[in-house]
Amino acid sequence: MSNIKSFAHVYAVLGGSLDLAKISNLVNDDDKRNDLYTMVTSDVNARLGGKSELIRIVVKRGLMVNFYSAGEETQRNRMENERGKVLTNFEFLCYNDSKKSLAPDALSIMDDLVTLRNKSRKTTSWYTPDGFFVEMKHYKAIKIRVEVPEVGRLSIQYNKHQPVDIDKGISPNAVHSYDGTAVRYLIRKSKGPIATTHDEYGQLP
Repeated sequence: MSNIKSFAHVYAVLGGSLDLAKISNLVNDDDKRNDLYTMVTSDVNARLGGKSELIRIVVKRGLMVNFYSAGEETQRNRMENERGKVLTNFEFLCYNDSKKSLAPDALSIMDDLVTLRNKSRKTTSWYTPDGFFVEMKHYKAIKIRVEVPEVGRLSIQYNKHQPVDIDKGISPNAVHSYDGTAVRYLIRKSKGPIATTHDEYGQLP
């Protein structure tokens, strides 16, 4: 069994977007299963007009990293690696236009999360719905190794902390913190053994 709390579901709840909740199948009022990846793929191919075609898994690879704040170069690389073929500029343009047209709220909410960061502070923190405290540090450790010829191959390791731009880390960390909330809830309510791996979980009937 897979945790249903994808980026789209979490963004829909955090941003109060009914449209995003519907296209990601979080809310279903017409007995029809909606799938954001499939919808964007269909729209991309309609825009391509038969000149070429992208399959769902290729589009999904781009969207998954996009909504975790990855830039266009990373999105394109992920898509091309999955496809095993370079995307034309027109194909990538159609992909960009489709996601902006079908999921504008997801992009907007993702940007809103980034603005929550107080750049004058060394951490950004929040509480999940079950009261779990999450703290993101805005620093990373830089390891410097110094070779000393006089003493042979001995080396000294020094950790130096420097500010780092971690804006892109806020979106995925926020989503995964809510994933964790769902898993913790299931564990508390479970009446039998349950296995978890990251945001996936499983239990025998």
